Amino acid sequence: MPIEPLPNMYEVLDKLKEQGHDLYLHTGGDEENQGRKIVQLELAKYFEKRVFISEQKDTSALKEILNQIKYDPKKTWMIGNSLKTDIRPAVEVGIHAIHVPSELEWSYNQVKIDVAPKGKLITVNSLLEVPEIIQKQAQETVVST
Repeated sequence: MPIEPLPNMYEVLDKLKEQGHDLYLHTGGDEENQGRKIVQLELAKYFEKRVFISEQKDTSALKEILNQIKYDPKKTWMIGNSLKTDIRPAVEVGIHAIHVPSELEWSYNQVKIDVAPKGKLITVNSLLEVPEIIQKQAQETVVST
């Protein structure tokens, strides 16, 4: 069954790559199924070998990934549509997060974020807003260091 990309996904990935950001993909579920989706959506050109598939996409999985890569919490963002598997783990590990809510949200993803963010926590209406937010934060980080 073919998978549909999120609206404006390729445009946003192109822009982030053009801005010089290292892009990582963290997805959850069955490795074979997720790998098939990555191939169908032709995401390797954006993420290359920086793809992480976790059976359980949660805070401990994100911590494991962050321990494997050289990351700066001031420059690291999680962008996702799930409060439960994207945003809450990002807030819990202390990186920035951008929530792009889905039009139809599963009750599974409806969770309360009851941890005070150490980084930025932003909700946007469109994926198209993401590159400007990240670029602005990158410029602020350069100025303050």
